[in-house]
Amino acid sequence: MAIFQAPHNPAPDRAASLTERFGVSVRPEQIVQCHTPLRLGLAAELAEEPVLLVGRGDVKRVGESYGLRRCLTVEELALAAPASVPFAGHIRRRAAQARLAGAAGDAAALETRTNGRPFAAILVLNDPEDWYSALQISLDVVLGRGRPGVRAPRDDAAAPVHVVFCNPDMEWAAAYPTPRLGCGAFAACLEALHRRVAGRPSRGSPEKGDAAAPAAPAHYSPPALASLPLRQRFGAIFAVGDNPHADVAGANAAGAPWVSVLVRTGVFQGAGNSPDHPAAIVVDDVAAAVRSALHRSRAATWHSMR
Repeated sequence: MAIFQAPHNPAPDRAASLTERFGVSVRPEQIVQCHTPLRLGLAAELAEEPVLLVGRGDVKRVGESYGLRRCLTVEELALAAPASVPFAGHIRRRAAQARLAGAAGDAAALETRTNGRPFAAILVLNDPEDWYSALQISLDVVLGRGRPGVRAPRDDAAAPVHVVFCNPDMEWAAAYPTPRLGCGAFAACLEALHRRVAGRPSRGSPEKGDAAAPAAPAHYSPPALASLPLRQRFGAIFAVGDNPHADVAGANAAGAPWVSVLVRTGVFQGAGNSPDHPAAIVVDDVAAAVRSALHRSRAATWHSMR
């Protein structure tokens, strides 16, 4: 099983890539991505509802792979109405090129795609590349109660737009010496903008840990586990990560058989353990994590045989 925080491709693509890279057969159902929990029910509820997808990569194909038949991207909305993002020069240039080619997307086409209904939800699948356009379009959808281009009054009876952030990472480790802002930072920006523009906080409950890790036990439940060559249940599943606020928090929230393993290779670099989200095991790198997991498993087996 492989867990990915910020994927921008459907699980079958990721499985095929891992199969080619490592020379072992990896099935799509063995891939748990930060948006995999959508498969557990929410995607089915939104299958026929207009949904705005936020993120980089082919998020449209990701949404459609979950059965979302009326999903649209930030880019599609921006290209249909370039005036909605006046500072996005690349959007204006692409819209102008499309008009010259006679293939410009317009509001009428989007109206057909949504069947004239308001957006029911915004799904932030991963970190968008163009934060300005993503924040502006998302805020438009929220403030318009699903209809960008209008501002719904406070007493509007229309249902609010649900916003789902699939990845809570505030920071992540990259090639730069210090961590970079992640999807959690985008969420904080959108929430702050809504509070400032609307004059009231957004409604909803705070996220609890990482979305992918608590969903993984459900993803790997009968009949999924029945297809694996296992003679008994997992004694432990070691979740190795470098981010205490995401990787460790998610594994700790999931509980047994998940065991959190914190490595000092990315976001976390300090001595000792994380004071905010202490891990069950803290080591320097992934190799040490594997050795520690094997040692712990052998010790558990030895004690069970005594």
